[in-house]
Amino acid sequence: MPILNTNETTLDNPDTYVLFDPSNMEERIKNLPKQCIEAWDNGLALVLPKAYKNINNVVVVGMGGSAIGGSLVSDIASLEDTIPMLTAREYSVPRWVNEQTLVVVSSHSGNTEETISAFHSSLNAKAKIVVMTAGGALKKIASGNNVPILDLPDNA
Repeated sequence: MPILNTNETTLDNPDTYVLFDPSNMEERIKNLPKQCIEAWDNGLALVLPKAYKNINNVVVVGMGGSAIGGSLVSDIASLEDTIPMLTAREYSVPRWVNEQTLVVVSSHSGNTEETISAFHSSLNAKAKIVVMTAGGALKKIASGNNVPILDLPDNA
């Protein structure tokens, strides 16, 4: 652990950042614009079945950080005249989810218990599903059910 030089202002000392930013969040913040461009390009490159155009609502399923994007997009969408959008952080999707619902299942690890359960709930509801993950059980299950997958980078 670096020892801070008390002769310098704490924020001017580079050791401060090493000490208080062990996960290198500063670098992640600097790379955010690049990550946003890559995510946009990856989303545009994802080919969805034609039937996915006929939807009446959207549910984003996720837990923790994997649900934040859904909350952000649904908040923005609520300001526009768009179809209803909801972020669900549960073991199942709402009972009104059906074949005219797009369910975006998001789990970076692909092993989040609640998200995997909600994926199965979406299958049972005959929803149109897209999975966003870097791997894990969710990717295997989605692939086995011919569900479109948006691959997330392992290091995000």
